[in-house]
Amino acid sequence: DGKSWNVDYEIQKLGKELFVDEALPYIRQLSFVEFDKLREAKGALYAQMRLFEQKVFAEGKAAFDLIMNNGLTANDFYQGIKGVYGYFSKYADQSFPKDVLGNSYVKACVVENKWGKKDALAAELKDELCKHYNRIANLWQTEGKDYYLADLLLKNFYAFILLADLQKLLEEIKTENNILYIGDFHHKVFEIVKEQSAPVIYERIGEKYDNILIDEFQDTSVIQWRNLLPLIENSQFKNEDSLIVGDGKQAIYRFRGGEVEQFSVLPKVYGSDDDELLKQREIAVNNYGAEIELLESNYRSTKEIIDFNNAFYKQMLDLPELKNKSIYADFFQLQGKKKTGGFVSLEFLKEDEAAEKTLNDVRCERVEEIIAEVLLHGYSWRDIAVLTRSNLNASEIASYLVKKNIRVVSPESLLINQSQKVQLLLSVFNYLNRKDDHIARAEILHYAQLLHGKIARFELMQFDTSTVEFEETFRTLTGIQFDSTTLNTGRLADLTQQLIRTFGLNDDDPFLQFLLDEILLYTSRYGNSIGDFLVWWEGVKHKKSIIYPESLDAVRIMTIHKSKGLQFPVVILADAVEEKKLTKNFFWVPLSKPYLPDLKIGLLPRNKQVL
Repeated sequence: DGKSWNVDYEIQKLGKELFVDEALPYIRQLSFVEFDKLREAKGALYAQMRLFEQKVFAEGKAAFDLIMNNGLTANDFYQGIKGVYGYFSKYADQSFPKDVLGNSYVKACVVENKWGKKDALAAELKDELCKHYNRIANLWQTEGKDYYLADLLLKNFYAFILLADLQKLLEEIKTENNILYIGDFHHKVFEIVKEQSAPVIYERIGEKYDNILIDEFQDTSVIQWRNLLPLIENSQFKNEDSLIVGDGKQAIYRFRGGEVEQFSVLPKVYGSDDDELLKQREIAVNNYGAEIELLESNYRSTKEIIDFNNAFYKQMLDLPELKNKSIYADFFQLQGKKKTGGFVSLEFLKEDEAAEKTLNDVRCERVEEIIAEVLLHGYSWRDIAVLTRSNLNASEIASYLVKKNIRVVSPESLLINQSQKVQLLLSVFNYLNRKDDHIARAEILHYAQLLHGKIARFELMQFDTSTVEFEETFRTLTGIQFDSTTLNTGRLADLTQQLIRTFGLNDDDPFLQFLLDEILLYTSRYGNSIGDFLVWWEGVKHKKSIIYPESLDAVRIMTIHKSKGLQFPVVILADAVEEKKLTKNFFWVPLSKPYLPDLKIGLLPRNKQVL
């Protein structure tokens, strides 16, 4: 299909559906469909598309043949090729125009009778062209949805078939390693809770706990809330109070199953209109009594911050583009304490074409200037946080500030794998795993040079020699007594400490300490194979990071999601403007099409065409 030959990325992206709460029942249902039935469904989808195309292309060709047979050209029509002439010619060429129902020029011809040169087009011809247009429009209205559905289902059909097999493989891995994905607990509880009005699983929990507190409710997933409902109901049955706390304006975890609509409909239960048991629980909870209390006073923020928020949300509510306006209805806050001194500034940046600076260049420079201004007001680096929407922007800003000699702490700078000392050890691991690996040999020399200064006669090093010759030359050039035959490779942790001493690395280095911790944890679970460890590390190296002390004097750089729950004296939101992003790649739909008798579910890509 003209796509990348590397299917790994697409399979991994699709495989994430295995960990999405609402996808699991669909995947289980998919696993019961035989492969031959899926192949038949694929053929039926293609047949459905071809049949529809034949119909609309036939109408377009018939209309365009009428135009040509009457000796007409584009110049005889309103707006020429941009209008009805070009519209029918596209269909005649068996392709779809950009607007399948016609642009404003086409509709002006058909609806407003703006055909162009009146003497060139007879009334009978106009009527016939209108009939063909109306038939095309009718086809799109009656069968067009099925055409788009078939097209969208086929975009990921092969990967869609793979999902059931991926699920089986995942279950095998869990069984072999005696592990459970943390999300599995929610589903195991849900399977019991959804079927029983008084779930046995909660008998002891319900007796032990009288009051339930759910904080940050706006980020609670649908399945979590439904699992907790019986406990809430039981608490009220005992005439005890439970408390739900949240703020819909702070909802940022939709991509993890959070559903802010649950919060906005309280004390109703989200989805109860389609589920009888949920409706019963909703009635029970409300019968026992439910109160909504709005906390109007803000005790944390200063007057200036509160005033800004009030003005901002008031302005936002007037925008027709804002969805879920009920979430913002009670935005106004009173000042809880007489605290003043806050400051809010909004700036709109743009590219500097004269200086050949991109928006990212301008953004980084402005962040540096703000940090300098803040320091003049008596703040230190550790008082400052730079928040971004994406890890990419965070990395770019962090790299820029480091070059300007500003100490920063960012997710990237804290990754264990970023340390040159760690990179040296991993290069040695790669070498010991495969001693004829020329790249590993070059990396060892490269990192040894970076850590121990310039190595004389670097160019004399040969990487395609025998193991003995390579190590002898390495010892001669570096003065480091590295000899693989003397290493104890029995235990990976002992080997690591040996290498730290051999290469003269400081074992107090936090990156080395955290690497040792990870090695000890790995070997306690999986053994001491260097090769297996390297494979495991390749998969987790972008997640493993050190933990820094809060007293470290450095600018914090992080994404908005990771900053939730934290507070800083100075916050710089460096990229407040961005296009709307889709939080999920796919969504599941029930199917009931006569031409798909064995396929009752489908997986559609979540894109602008669908939305």
